[in-house]
This record gives sequence, C-alpha cells and structure tokens, in this order.
Amino acid sequence: MRLTFLSIAALIVLTSCAPSHTQEPENQGSPSSLESGESSPGPEPQFQTYDEAVEYVRSTYPGESIDTSRSSWITGAEYFEAGGRGYLIIGMQGKDYIFSGVPPEVWEGFKGAPSLGHYYNEEIRGRYHFDLESSNTEDNGADQGDDPTDRGE
Repeated sequence: MRLTFLSIAALIVLTSCAPSHTQEPENQGSPSSLESGESSPGPEPQFQTYDEAVEYVRSTYPGESIDTSRSSWITGAEYFEAGGRGYLIIGMQGKDYIFSGVPPEVWEGFKGAPSLGHYYNEEIRGRYHFDLESSNTEDNGADQGDDPTDRGE
C-alpha cells in the first residue's frame, strides 16, 4: 500500500513539473511594450558629439534634477531612467558630463549625500562613463576625456 502511494505521488509530481506543450499565441496586433507604457528602449542611436548624446537623453527619457547649490564645483545634476539603464548628467566647470549605466540606487545615494563632490569621487568617477563611437575623433564641446575633478588631491 505504501509503495503504491509513493508511486502515485511521484507520478503526480513528475507530470506537474513537465513542460507544457501548448504554445502562446503569436503577437497578433497587440500593443508593444512601449505602447503599453513600459520603458524598454531599443539600441541607442550613434552620436557624433557628447552634446548630441546629452540632448537626446534629455528629450527622450523622463528625468529628475536636484539643487546642487551646496556644492562648490558641481553645478547641476540630472538622472534619466531608461528601462533599467540610467543616465546621469552632471554639470561641472561649465560643461555637462554624461554617464550611462548608472543604477537608480547610485542616483538616490548621490541625492542624499552630504557632499555631492565626495560622493561623485567615491561612487561615480571611474565607474561609469559614456563612450562615443571609437571611430569618432573630433573635438566636440562636452568632452568626456579629461576628468574635471582630477585636482591632484
């Protein structure tokens, strides 16, 4: 009797774990994820300049900015959520610097930091960046090459 019960139990477990042989119907005119309000961006366009990339991010994704007046050298900070791929734009020394792949937790930490500059140096600088096509070598205004925070300290 016990063997029969165990055999039946094993059969039930095995059949309930077997993959379903029914297929999902193909998408027949249902709205895409972007039409339904989900933020799922496709590949980024290619940019010729960092200024072009900054303008694209600002005009394409929802963003948030904070008051940076408590910092002596960070003049602006904006964060743009792009379907799990965050963009951070920080104003320093009259230029906007763009960083991609910044998690929302880093933005939240930045906003709450007692020192924006210290948080930038510890959590953002050297960890996140935005690269143009490697074939583009022209000078372009919002240059990402020289780090404005490298003060030899």
